[in-house]
Amino acid sequence: MKIIFIGDIVGAGLAYLEARLPELAAQHQPDFIIANAENLELSGASSFVIAGMSAASLARLWALGVDAVTGGNHSWDGAEGYAVHDDLRVLRPLNYGSGAPGRGATIIHKGGLRLG
Repeated sequence: MKIIFIGDIVGAGLAYLEARLPELAAQHQPDFIIANAENLELSGASSFVIAGMSAASLARLWALGVDAVTGGNHSWDGAEGYAVHDDLRVLRPLNYGSGAPGRGATIIHKGGLRLG
């Protein structure tokens, strides 16, 4: 099984990923693509930046073939921080406990394979 895991995508890094991931995926033929996406959205002044995820930025990842995204301490930041966790492909940190919104784990089935 081949997995591409993309570390922390920060703000404008999403545009870079859109330019590079298709080539990487074609070259490596992964079975799954997972990305850390808790910092996709950046807003605010340089001394006080709010990170997080939005449905629009996640849609850009899904369009690239990303199968699931992981979060971190900024998972719930931003205007859509809680709502995006309704998507089964969006994972929060598992160590936040069962009281935290979203899921800390999932199972992905794709191409006859199971991940999770």
